[in-house]
Amino acid sequence: MIRATPAGSNGFYGYAEYVTIYQVFGMNPLDSYEQYQKSIHSIFSSRLKIQILLTLLQEHPPLSRLREVTGSTSQALIPKIRSLESQMLIETRNYEYFLTPIGTAVAAEVSNFVMLMSGITRHREFWAIHDLSGIPAPFIQRIGDLQESDVKLDTQVDIMHVYSHFLRIVREAEYIHGISSIMSPGLAETVAERVVAGVPVELVVNEQVTSLLGKEPYIGLVQKLTGYGNF
Repeated sequence: MIRATPAGSNGFYGYAEYVTIYQVFGMNPLDSYEQYQKSIHSIFSSRLKIQILLTLLQEHPPLSRLREVTGSTSQALIPKIRSLESQMLIETRNYEYFLTPIGTAVAAEVSNFVMLMSGITRHREFWAIHDLSGIPAPFIQRIGDLQESDVKLDTQVDIMHVYSHFLRIVREAEYIHGISSIMSPGLAETVAERVVAGVPVELVVNEQVTSLLGKEPYIGLVQKLTGYGNF
């Protein structure tokens, strides 16, 4: 399936809408920070608390496991654990530590922040020289998913290295759910091959690509694929 998105449409709230929502419900983040900064800093300024919360997202460890994960002593850990307990973020059952429902929400936000900052820091130079303004906010927030990725660059020997690598990813994909503002005969043929092979394909394209797909050599491929249920 190919869906076109109107120019300038991104399908999510912009900054003004978010500000309005905060004002309606009295949820101005700056005011909340001023009021609760001590509790906020108690989490984000503590390496041990962050490590404890992230560990409890994955398992229910005893103190010995927390010592192993953090590389710290019981004497260093126990005050942090007591502080998290006093904030109702964790609890102890049979000598193992668990997140409370509130703790699960906090730990999830900490995890998201850690992943986001990791992705930004890992590829800081890449983000600095590229225009990200056209990328929808939900995808920007998932930059952390790219922290283990490698930036591919064209070289004097292989000036099509980035393009060739992208086509290889498409050829090996088990499913294709993409947003694209570009199209080429090679990419169209590769996507068509995956559709014929039974791979689920759904593309969101802009108006310029939609117009291009209505012309040769693309329109013939699109017409051939319209009968496939996975496209």
